[in-house]
Amino acid sequence: MYGGLLMGAGGLSTLFSQKIKNQSELELILQRERKKLDIPDEIYINVNWVAESSKAKKIGENKYEIDLRKGYQNVSVLKHELYHIKDRHLDHKTSLIRYLFYEEPQATLYQVIGIRI
Repeated sequence: MYGGLLMGAGGLSTLFSQKIKNQSELELILQRERKKLDIPDEIYINVNWVAESSKAKKIGENKYEIDLRKGYQNVSVLKHELYHIKDRHLDHKTSLIRYLFYEEPQATLYQVIGIRI
C-alpha cells in the first residue's frame, strides 16, 4: 500500500508535468529550481538527457549528475532528483529502510506538491 501510494503520487506528477524540450529550456528550469531549493552555485550539477533510468548520483566533491530517462525529461522528475541533491541524500551510504521511508518520501513530496521537509 505504502509503495503504491508513493509510486502513484510520483507517477501522476510525472504524467502531468511540463516536458523539457531542449537544452536551453533545461538550463532555465534547472536555474529556477536550484533557486527554489537554495542549492548554492558551488554545487556543480550535470544533467544527462537520455539515460536508461532517472536518478541522481554524486560524482565528486560538490559534483552531482542527474540522469533523465528518455520519455521522463520533465520538471517533475528533475525536481525529485534535485531534492536528493539538496538534502544531501547522495552524500552518505544509506540503508534501504532509510531510503524507502525517509529519503524517497521527502523527494516525492517536493516533486508532487513542493513541500520541503
